[in-house]
This record gives sequence, C-alpha cells and structure tokens, in this order.
Amino acid sequence: MLFLTDGTTREVDLSRYFHGPVFDRIRTDAAYFKTIHIDPVAGTVVWDNGADIDPDVLIKGLTPAWMEETAAK
Repeated sequence: MLFLTDGTTREVDLSRYFHGPVFDRIRTDAAYFKTIHIDPVAGTVVWDNGADIDPDVLIKGLTPAWMEETAAK
C-alpha cells in the first residue's frame, strides 16, 4: 500500500517492477522486502542493496523501464 503525500492511498503490485538480479533477494526474502524505505534525498523507493523504484512510476502506473528497453530491441 502506498501512502501518498496528498493523503490518498494506492495498492500497487510491485512484482512487475522486480526484474533483474538486483531484485532477486527482494522477490524471495519477505524479511528483506520489508526493509523498503524512502530515500530522503531522492524521494525514491529503495532497499539496502541499492534497488530502487521511481515513485512516479508507481503512482502513475507507468511501464517499468526494463519492459521499455526490451520492447525497443
């Protein structure tokens, strides 16, 4: 569940964004998934291993970058 600064909430299925090895542990380890936090400087959703997701992508339901890159090839 995302809690947005305008007071609204949104439920988002993050699984489509978990592509590539940086997300392996996040996909398979529920305890590690829960280390999710917001980077106070960049404002992105991050995990301790450096994996991140742009909040605009989540809020607007945009296509994950890896899908766009695959389609362009």
